[in-house]
Amino acid sequence: MDTNKQKIYRVGIKRKKDEILLESLNDYDHIKLRLGEYSPDVPFKMRVSEGKVLYDVVGFQDTSNFAISQRLYSLFKNNNIWFKVL
Repeated sequence: MDTNKQKIYRVGIKRKKDEILLESLNDYDHIKLRLGEYSPDVPFKMRVSEGKVLYDVVGFQDTSNFAISQRLYSLFKNNNIWFKVL
C-alpha cells in the first residue's frame, strides 16, 4: 500500500438525536470564523443549548461552525494531520 499518497477527509456534522449543540457566549463573526479570518480568544466560552450526548465534533447554534474535542485535536496533531476550512 502506498502511504505517500495525499488523502483528503471531510469533517462535518450530521446531527444525531440527543446530540449536544453549543451556543457561544462570546460575540463573533461566524463567517470570518468559518473562513479562518478570525481566531477566537481563549477560552472561547460556550454553553450547551440542547442535547445530552457529547461527540468529538460538536455543532454550534449558527449551523456553519463546529468545535472538535481535545481528543480529536490530539489525534490530528500527533499524526501530523492538518485541515483547511473549505
